[in-house]
Amino acid sequence: MQGVRELWADAWKALRPYTQVPFPAWLPVRQRLPMPTLTSVDDAVRRELAKEEVRRAIRPGMKVALAVGSRGVANISLLVRRVVDAVRALGGDPFIVPAMGSHGAATAAGQAEYLAGLGVDERTTGAPVRATMDVIALGRTKDGSQVYLDRFAAEADAIIPICRIKPHTSFHGPVESGAAKMLAIGLGKQKGAASLHARGFTGFSERIQEAARIVAQARYVPFALCTVENARSQTAHVEAVPGERLAAREPELLNLARSLMGRLLVDAVDVLIVGRIGKDISGLGMDPNVIGRYTVPGMSGGVRASKLAVLDVTEGSHGNSLGIGLADIVTARVLERTDLAALYINVVTSTVFTGARIPVCVESDRDAVGLALATCNGPHPPKARLAFIESTKALERIYVSEALWQAHRDEGIFEPLGPPEPMPFTGDGRLLWR
Repeated sequence: MQGVRELWADAWKALRPYTQVPFPAWLPVRQRLPMPTLTSVDDAVRRELAKEEVRRAIRPGMKVALAVGSRGVANISLLVRRVVDAVRALGGDPFIVPAMGSHGAATAAGQAEYLAGLGVDERTTGAPVRATMDVIALGRTKDGSQVYLDRFAAEADAIIPICRIKPHTSFHGPVESGAAKMLAIGLGKQKGAASLHARGFTGFSERIQEAARIVAQARYVPFALCTVENARSQTAHVEAVPGERLAAREPELLNLARSLMGRLLVDAVDVLIVGRIGKDISGLGMDPNVIGRYTVPGMSGGVRASKLAVLDVTEGSHGNSLGIGLADIVTARVLERTDLAALYINVVTSTVFTGARIPVCVESDRDAVGLALATCNGPHPPKARLAFIESTKALERIYVSEALWQAHRDEGIFEPLGPPEPMPFTGDGRLLWR
């Protein structure tokens, strides 16, 4: 976004007195979260792809579309490479299709670039990327939503989703983020995503499952390679789920993912500071299941924060700062890195605009923290219960204010990694964390 500093200059002058408050001391802590992980992801993937039911599913001469999404899935290059190798060893002809709905600014080039940014291209995986926004219509769900399929995937003999199973940010149900959503929405590109979102999030899980069945009836899905990650965003489980068992198995994997997901181990804070948001972190930039704020009504979970400030946007988000609308305060850096076209296409496709609303904007990290402390309706700022997280994917090692540490030190949820010390800022107000 251009001209942020010029447009907000007068507002910053007016806000400056409200940001000049004493700051609490903070300390680094490790949250005691469940952290199962695979000893060797590569070995686990090879074992899954060597299963007889998987090997029988690929026939020589098959053109196989490997569906890869826009989320930051751990070990994604390795996962794709091993599926490419396995399909090719069985006589198939694999290629990669972006399965990300409207992401990548809803352009073929943008989606291919997005995958390359995740480390998925022909050089890293051994298979070509074929990106298009062209789709074919397959049929309609019971509520009249049109289901579409990526043209290249439609021309293939089989589709293999490569995905992570996890709780979604805007709806709950037996199936949320994972293989079914990739088939129904990711491969539907912008047109398909818009169609399935048009009726809102009521009954969304059921709509996704129905649409995924329509896709699977039109094109063979031999299996899906599904992963579940722990709170460190490490691969904790990998499984090649045969297509005929996918509908039954995905809800079970979702329950596993929910039990392992990262979260804040406290119920409430006065101030929550999020270092970075981004589409490579969460579909909503920062996971509502962590921050306790949602773009749609009826959702619950996560920490209760009186004030929430966001300091930056990841490079991997490509300017899509979706999720800023869940914050109370953002820095100039967040808006300067925002590509309004990418952001607006995303929210128009989803029909939910809340995540794109612009919060109060301040000049620096120091101003963001100061204003949050001054307005959190809590104790005197040095006694505020403050938590800092680098992102909603980095929740094992966080910072907490001395008051928050003291309030929970006897519960065994935090392991201190250093003594309390002043919050460090650079001369231009940038917050420093290790």
